[in-house]
Amino acid sequence: MENGKEANRELQELLDEGKEEEFIKRLKDNSNLMKLLLP
Repeated sequence: MENGKEANRELQELLDEGKEEEFIKRLKDNSNLMKLLLP
């Protein structure tokens, strides 16, 4: 799951830079993926 780690780092960088709106947008884009990962 190296890609997942990379994605998480990118999301964390967005938060660190104060880009909450972009973070939320990315999270929504990834929500379908998360549904696959979560039971």
